[in-house]
Amino acid sequence: MFNAYPKIEGNVSLDTIIPACEPPFKYACYSSAPLEGILRSRIYYDEYGFCQGIILDYLNGTKRALGQCRVGLDLFEDCERPSFVCHRLTTYCEANSVKALRAVLVKFSTRAKHEGSNSCVDDLACSLLKGNLRFWFDARQAHLELA
Repeated sequence: MFNAYPKIEGNVSLDTIIPACEPPFKYACYSSAPLEGILRSRIYYDEYGFCQGIILDYLNGTKRALGQCRVGLDLFEDCERPSFVCHRLTTYCEANSVKALRAVLVKFSTRAKHEGSNSCVDDLACSLLKGNLRFWFDARQAHLELA
């Protein structure tokens, strides 16, 4: 899946999206998606529990993929009709390596506060679904921004 697929027949042009700022790491690929009108989110995780990619289904029938969504290979988590996106940027080191790699923890939720606690799950920062989600990635790293 690349970018968005509208359910409109006829000629439809898809604009190329160019990020307005420098990538957070060398050779990063870029993807983005609007946060309004999401029907369902599906987050794909790596073996460490970090977000590798996200597929968003919209109320108008379109879909948007961000990052690496290895359907049928990676574990995933769905959220129906989310109201919030929660995330935290972090770093990690692979086995036998000292190089810090960028990673992101992501959850979509119907509530800002989870399980009766006073903070978002896993100390993630929660935001209403407004604006755009910017996602940079390569084979081993990921970085997310809300704009």
